[in-house]
Order: sequence, then structure tokens, then C-alpha cells
Amino acid sequence: MGATTNSAVGRCRCRRRQEGGVAGPNSIVRVLLVRGLLAAAAAIVLSPAHLAKADALWGVYDFAQSWSPDISNVQAFSSKSPVKPAVVHFFPDWCGAVNNNYGSTFGSDGFLGRIWNQLHAVPLISWQPFCYDSTGRISPDNFTALVANGNYDAYIKSWAQNLQSFLNGDDGKAGTADDRRAYLRLAHEMNLYATYPWGLDPVAYVKFWQHVRAVFDGYGLLPTQLQWMWCPNNFGQADSAPYYPGDKYVDWTCFDAYNNDGYAPAAGLVDPVIKNLTALAPSKPLAVAEFGDVSAGDRPSFISSFLAYMADSGRAKLVAYFNSGTFAASGDAGFANAIQGHALLGPDSSNPRIITDEQFLGTAASSKNSSTVATKSGGFGERSGFFEASFWFLSSALGLLLSGSF
Repeated sequence: MGATTNSAVGRCRCRRRQEGGVAGPNSIVRVLLVRGLLAAAAAIVLSPAHLAKADALWGVYDFAQSWSPDISNVQAFSSKSPVKPAVVHFFPDWCGAVNNNYGSTFGSDGFLGRIWNQLHAVPLISWQPFCYDSTGRISPDNFTALVANGNYDAYIKSWAQNLQSFLNGDDGKAGTADDRRAYLRLAHEMNLYATYPWGLDPVAYVKFWQHVRAVFDGYGLLPTQLQWMWCPNNFGQADSAPYYPGDKYVDWTCFDAYNNDGYAPAAGLVDPVIKNLTALAPSKPLAVAEFGDVSAGDRPSFISSFLAYMADSGRAKLVAYFNSGTFAASGDAGFANAIQGHALLGPDSSNPRIITDEQFLGTAASSKNSSTVATKSGGFGERSGFFEASFWFLSSALGLLLSGSF
């Protein structure tokens, strides 16, 4: 009986539409409401604040000397950048008396403490397997094999203990509110073996990486405290795939890219390495640990195009500029404009751990920190749940109107 009645009503409605009868007041109101809801939904979806996503942590390397934790250069960079760096990069070496002084890395006034406490940023540690004496580098060609065989275990354990002390915070315990964070980029650019001897033997390199990671894993550090980055150069004398230690040992993949051959579009510079890394580790978040420009072209334009290609697109979850030497760009006219307007995430001043767990792990879909997201309109965007909730409400109301239930 009910089905028959509904069918009859449906035929009646259909016949009225076919006969082209004059719409009643309710139909006119419904049409006006639909148009209003569509306009409101479009305004929310297309607003600059709604579009402002911060999929990429913003980082920098900018130290006058790689062995001195003088942060004045980073502070100057931050003052010129529309978004302060959430990640600050430094390069300690392994053994020797030059770049590896424990005081310059772990001391109360060392790199880690100054980056975390004074810059309110997460340290990115590029740990270079170089050894030094008074005459310079003395790393033997079989250095990675020696490490993998356990010859340097005492040193690795000492480093792990010192890093553990920093990451556990003042209470000395992991998993508490005062935990700190760091990225550890071990033996980077291994595919440039003419520059970095740890890349001479890919098999030994893999065993070396796996051994160092296994030693560190014995100290109970949490993934929300320490993330491991594996990072070839976008160009190199060797394919990077044979150097990959395996998903078990790597948390992030990354690459370094420098525009010194006149690449105008960023795609030509980075697409090959992105393709390779995606094939090697499709489940891992991607970072650009270093990028810079020494071409004769417009450097701010290159920086802007690179950020658009890597950050705005969501291809990378972390992008760090190498603002040093011939790559220094913060003094260039137009530098601030090159940074402004891109989907970059700075530190959250209200968060004692600087960024969220999801942002640190590279799993955050968009920013939870509204104060540091550069928007397409040139200001800063609110990324609260208001827009999502409003759009859901309007969409639901529109669906009811179109179904005739409202």
C-alpha cells in the first residue's frame, strides 16, 4: 500500500515537471537557498586561509663555521624569512679534534642545546663519518667495513648515550612531556663517493648503516624523539639504490639538490631522484635536507619555484635551504618574497616540543599550527576545524534541499 502511494506521488511529481507548470513559492525558496549554499561553500573552499596547507617543515643550514655553534647567522636568516625555521641543520663529524668536539654538539652550550632552546627548532644532525687528525681527514677507505665489524662500537655507544641524554630531557626519561626531538642523517650523499669515501663500497655502506642503527636501538629512543634520514644527492657518480639500508632501518628518505647547471624548472632538477626514492621506499616521507642555487639566473625565482614544486605540492614533508657560502641567499633582494606564499611550517611557539608528533614523523596531512603558515594571499592562514565543519554543514544542507527533504 505504501509503495503504491509513493509511486503515485512520484508519477505526479514527474508529470508536473514534464508539463512545465509554474514553480510554487517553495520551489523558488529552494532554488534561492541552493544558490546561497553553493556560494557560501565556494567561498569557504576557495578562501586563501582554507587553501593554506603546511605540508613541509621549513629548515635551514646557516653556520659561519661547521664546528662552531654560533647561531647568529641562523637568527639573521630567521629575521628575513617570513616563516621561521622549524628545523636547523648542522654537520658534526665522527672522530678527531676538529668538528667532533663533544662540547660543540652535546654540551650545555653546544649545537643541540642552542638549536632547541634558543632557536626553538628541531636539530637535523648530518653525522659525517670523517676522522681527523692535525693534518686533516684520515678516514681509511674501508672505514664503513670497520664500523660494521664493531671497531667503533665504544664511540657509537658514547654518541648514542649523549644523544639519549639530550632527547630524554631534564627528567632523563623517554615518553614524558619534556622529551626532545632530532633528525639523524647518517652518512649523507653516499652516491658522491669521490667526495665522501663512505660511499666507495655500497655493500659495506649498508652493513655500516644497519650496525649503527642497531646500536642506537639498544638505548630505547622513541620514534617521536629520533627519526633516521637516508639521503643521497640528486646527482652522483653512482646509482643510490644499492646503498639503501632497508625500510627497517630508515624513517625518512631525502635528497640534496643544487641548481648550478641552469635548471629553470625544479622538475628537471629533482624528478629523477624523486622517482628513484619513490620506487625504493614508497611508504617513507620525503625530505629535501639541502637545496640551493649558484646559477647565473634569478635566485629568488628559483627558490620560489623549487618551494612550489616540493612544498606546495606536498611532495616533500621537510625542505631545508643551505644558506651558506656561494649558496647564501637571504641577502638577495626578493628573498623574503621568494619564501612568502608557500606551504611552509615553522615552529609552534606554544608547543614545548616545537612541532607535533605527526609533523615530526612526516605523517601530518596539513598544519595544526595556524600562526606559521604562509598563505597564498601573502598573510597567515587559520587552519582550524571551522572551515571543515562549515563546509560539511553546508554540504549536508544542500543535499537535503536537493532531495526535497528540507
